[in-house]
Amino acid sequence: MLCVHGIGNRCLKHIEWFPKYFAKMGYNGALMTLPYHAERLPDGKTPYQFYLESDRYNVLARFENAVTDVRICVKYLKDRYSGPIYLLGFSMGGLIAVISAALSQDIKALSAIVSGANFYYITWKSIATKILRVQYEKDGNCNKAICEKCHGEKYHDYINTLLSPEIEVNSAPMACYEFDPLSYAKFVKQPVLM
Repeated sequence: MLCVHGIGNRCLKHIEWFPKYFAKMGYNGALMTLPYHAERLPDGKTPYQFYLESDRYNVLARFENAVTDVRICVKYLKDRYSGPIYLLGFSMGGLIAVISAALSQDIKALSAIVSGANFYYITWKSIATKILRVQYEKDGNCNKAICEKCHGEKYHDYINTLLSPEIEVNSAPMACYEFDPLSYAKFVKQPVLM
């Protein structure tokens, strides 16, 4: 089992419980540190600065980095251990896990805890993304009405055009479509527990 934690460094401690518990039950367990977290965090920065910022193209690049890291960890585990690879994602780690499961058939099951999709709801309804809403108000990059319109019918039309989870970078009408787990959800064929 590979565990992917949520945003911030406080949740690392809590998610460590999962691989430790499953190891006691005979499963191999690992916790991958997401980019820009813990020892991977540049001095003087916070993880929130890297994933909760108003420049969607920067966030897209960071999500792509995180998904690539998960896929490399899955390959590493698959090459070294027999048995299926399960993926567990917590909060933002769940977002990364959904995208990763859509892109990798080596992942045999997925569990997403306290996670979701649709960046309109994540951005404008979650208590965890207030920092992002403040940035949007400050720089005028987005607002609730624009976001709601972009993630309504236009977004669902875009999802319906997708034929595979291999979405070409900068091909979507909105950058946030390319890192929204909802864009990938229909390609997750593994059993899922939410």
